[in-house]
Amino acid sequence: MDNRKTENSSYTEWVQCPYCRQAVKAPNEAGVTFLCPNCGKELITYDKLKETEQIVKAKKQKQKQALTLGLCALLAIIAFLVYKQLQDKSVEQSIKKQGLTFTPSSASKTTSSKPNEWTKIKEWNDLSYGDGGKYILYKSNNTDNLMVEFVLHGNPLQFQCQKYVVKANNEFLCHEPSDTPGGGRGDFYLAQGSSIYIIQNVDDSVDDKGPYQVTGLLVMLDEKHARIFMNDTSKGRNYFMLYSALGN
Repeated sequence: MDNRKTENSSYTEWVQCPYCRQAVKAPNEAGVTFLCPNCGKELITYDKLKETEQIVKAKKQKQKQALTLGLCALLAIIAFLVYKQLQDKSVEQSIKKQGLTFTPSSASKTTSSKPNEWTKIKEWNDLSYGDGGKYILYKSNNTDNLMVEFVLHGNPLQFQCQKYVVKANNEFLCHEPSDTPGGGRGDFYLAQGSSIYIIQNVDDSVDDKGPYQVTGLLVMLDEKHARIFMNDTSKGRNYFMLYSALGN
């Protein structure tokens, strides 16, 4: 059936011919072909409302797809961050205090702590935090090796250490906050000739002088009291911040 309109058809709408750019009357029905009276080209009517609705629908669909992709990406990032945080949280909570850097995962741990291989030399309780932490110094029964064990929230972390005599008055700069149990001294140097224990292979770091080993220090004050200091990497290789005050 030919749906082309004749001269007697109803023309009610003015449109512009895309060929000759002249204004012509067009049928008021969608999908009807007719001839331009000026240039004779065949034209066809369309439903503006329907076309507009289709454009709007397509735009909304694209927006929905973009929103879905963005949401999926955001959820993936959140999931990764939560996983990473949970993975690090247990270690950070037990060994990172007062903003100090101390990472047992990179430390040189002893391979065995069987009672018949090690003898306990000293044991202290944590006085700084009151969380039940203990610190134990062991000596090997077979070698001259020493080991310090951190027992934090019931979890033992063991590290090699060595006895060391301070060689110069400016070799180790330490800091004790004012609220340290027994009194804090602020910044001070360990005196030359002092006998301490260096906690080894805790981490590796680099400054303008090159690579160096970041260590912890176990300093005995008397028969019942001691201090654990950890290197504050932000202030250099010889600056040690109080990690915990120890006593028994």
